[in-house]
Order: sequence, then structure tokens, then C-alpha cells
Amino acid sequence: GISILVNFITLLILTIAAIRQFDLSGPWRVEFSLQRRMIFLSYPLMLNHLFAVIFFQIDIPLMKQINGSEAVGWYNSAYKWVNAFNVIPSFFTFALFPVISRQVQSADSDARRTFRLSIKLMLLIAFPIAALTTLMAPLMIGVLGGREFLPHGAIALQLVIWSIPFGWMNSVTNYVLIAYGLEKKLTGAFIIGVSFNLVANLILLPYFSYVAASVITIFSELLLLFLFARYLRPALPEMHWLRLIKKPLAIAAGMMIAIALGSQVNIFLAFILGLAAYPLSLWLLRVFGAEEKQILDKLLPSHITRWLTISRPGGATK
Repeated sequence: GISILVNFITLLILTIAAIRQFDLSGPWRVEFSLQRRMIFLSYPLMLNHLFAVIFFQIDIPLMKQINGSEAVGWYNSAYKWVNAFNVIPSFFTFALFPVISRQVQSADSDARRTFRLSIKLMLLIAFPIAALTTLMAPLMIGVLGGREFLPHGAIALQLVIWSIPFGWMNSVTNYVLIAYGLEKKLTGAFIIGVSFNLVANLILLPYFSYVAASVITIFSELLLLFLFARYLRPALPEMHWLRLIKKPLAIAAGMMIAIALGSQVNIFLAFILGLAAYPLSLWLLRVFGAEEKQILDKLLPSHITRWLTISRPGGATK
């Protein structure tokens, strides 16, 4: 009932916005040539969305048949947290898509800079979330589902949470591929990803249950990322993916070391040390370069961008 009400309110807001934006007084007519073109252009996007839903949900019915409802409950208690965190890339890509679509039409160099910065921002959020969730998983599952879901729900969460860095990179790359008109290639990538997910779960679920499903989710995201990067290479060459990943990954490693040290005393000290290690690692590694600093200057207060970047003599940025 709440969902229906919220969607109705959203419809009213969008209708009012459309009336203000466009002249809807008429006359009204159906342009069949436009309808055919819209169907032709949007059909691959529909297929991609369908396969994406199957990609993320196919392990649930398989697990129910192979491992039973109890294992599904453990796995779902973990995946609810992943879905909650996935709100972040969802809103981010909705905001990013119109911006990078305009840049694709005007200048590939601008699109490349925006894309690289977007990937870095996603990783700089996803890796710390994954690190802290690995520490706090028992508490998080206990709050969400209760003691009945422990320890298995926490184990599932500690594993599957490490899919989000690669999944968030895929969310951004997916929309960039669409901006370049490569949505038909995405369909093939999702078919390969769904096939891998299906076969791997059929083989491994009987032996490893939710642990297999969690690890397969990570490798499925990695497979999609490899395919997306390959399809994007002709449009945006020299992306240097490893360079994009290594510093955010180093920050996550620093957080994990701090968490491991703090956990020798108690979980709360580990949490505090993990949080403290994040800004310290950002400052030490200087994740953002000169071009990205120019973009960040427009988005963030100047004292923050100065703290995140450092200039060498001659104006170069480390």
C-alpha cells in the first residue's frame, strides 16, 4: 500500500514537471515512425535490464531447491545489506548519465575524465564500506534478522559485500556504454554473465551452499567488468584500469590492517581505527590527479580539494 501511494505521488510530481516543461495543449497525434524507432532503440535496454535482474537473483531459486529455505534466509539476510548499499551507485549513475551523454557528443576527453573520476569515487566509497562491513557483519545481521541468522548470515555478508566495488564499477561503465550507443553489446555481456552464474551455482551450491553463491557473485561481477572494459576500449582507450583501482585498493588494505589490529582489543576500537585509517590513507596516497582536482574544485570546498591533492614544484600534481 505504501509503495502504491509513493508511486502515485511520484507520478503527480513528474506530471506537474512535464506540464511546466512542455506545451501539452495539443493537438495530439501518434507518430508511428517515432514509435517504431523508440521500440527499436529501447528494446536492447529492456533485454539488458531483464538479464541484469536475472543475473542478481538467479542464485536464490537455485539455492532454495538445492540447499533449502534456511540457507536462502541466511543468504538473503546478507543480500539485503548489499541491496541497501546499492542505492548509492543507483542515484549516482542516474545523475551521471545525462552529464556524460552530453560529453560523449561534445568531447571524448571530457567524458574520459568524468568516467575516471566516477570510477574512483565509487571505489573510494565501496572499498571502505566493504572493509567496515566485514568487521561489523555479525552486529549488522543480528540487528536485521536476530540471533537465528548467526553466524551463517554474517559469513555470507562478509563474503558477498566484496562484490560491491566491482558491481559499482559495472554500474558506472554500463551507463557509459549506453551513452556511446553500445547497449546491444551489453546484452551479450549479460547473457555470458547469467550463463556463468547459472552453471557455477549448479555445480558448487550442492557442496558449499551460500558460501558458493557469495563467491560466485564476486566473480560474476568481475566477469562483467572484464567484458564491459573490453567493449568500452575502442571508445575510451588507455583507461589504465589497474591505475584506477590500485590506490583505492591500497586504502582498503590500510583500513583492513587497522581493523585487524584494533580487533585484538575489541570491535569498537577496530571500527574507530578503521574509520581513522581512511582519511589518513587518502591524505598519504593523494588519490586525485590534476585533471580530477579541477573537477573536484567545482564540486567541493577548496580546502577539501587542497587536502586531497598536493602540488609539486612546477604545478604538477602527485
